[in-house]
Amino acid sequence: MVSIAEESLQTLANASLPILKDATVYREPCCKGVITRPEKDGSMDQSMFERGAIYSLCLEIPLKAPEDQQIIGGLMLLNQVLEKFKERK
Repeated sequence: MVSIAEESLQTLANASLPILKDATVYREPCCKGVITRPEKDGSMDQSMFERGAIYSLCLEIPLKAPEDQQIIGGLMLLNQVLEKFKERK
C-alpha cells in the first residue's frame, strides 16, 4: 500500500511543484520524497510516536523555493494528507 505521504505528494507533482527525489535527506533514507523511519532526534515527531501517534508529518520546504510555492505547496500537501487520512479511516 502506498503511504498517505507518497500519495499526497503526487498532488504537488501534478501541480508542477518540485519534489526532492534524492535517495537521502539529512542522511536519512528517502523514497519518493518521504522519510519513513526518521532517526530519534528528540523532535516533536519522535515525541508523538513515543506517545502512540499512528501518523506524524513534518514538512521540509526549502527557502530557496519561491515564497508562493512554499505557501501553496505546503497548504496543498496538508489538505491532501487530511483528505487521504479521512478516506482511509
